[in-house]
Amino acid sequence: GCAAVNSGTSTTAVDVRNAAGWAVDALARIRKLSATVADHLDPAGIAVDAAGNLYIADPGNHRILKLTDGVPSIVSASFDHPTGVAVDRNGNLYIVDNHRVLKMTPSGTRSIVMENVDATGIAVDREGYLCILDSANHRILKLAPDGTWVRR
Repeated sequence: GCAAVNSGTSTTAVDVRNAAGWAVDALARIRKLSATVADHLDPAGIAVDAAGNLYIADPGNHRILKLTDGVPSIVSASFDHPTGVAVDRNGNLYIVDNHRVLKMTPSGTRSIVMENVDATGIAVDREGYLCILDSANHRILKLAPDGTWVRR
């Protein structure tokens, strides 16, 4: 389940299932979505890039949405069941999709970071390390910015 705490201008959304948190004005941004998009939205994970764009994993619609200044666009609508999304400082998206972690560059090129993983959470830390919560195996995987595994 999710919980949200509003503290002035920002909202901290905490996904209890994934034990991850974000301090963003996500609720206000999601409210700006057009009725057509919002009515069919099934959000499961969110991420914010350095420019303040909000990315939303939408598994019910098999897509990743990008929200820029309240205007939604579809990054890609060809996923199986995207449940998590993270973004690094270079604009690369990392998507949890049906027991895989995918990387999608700003130009749209996709690659598989990891397969056969029960990822329930994903994030990129301040140093650029990709952290993947693998709850089935009770571990946190960590991938360095240069692509080497720090913890596997």
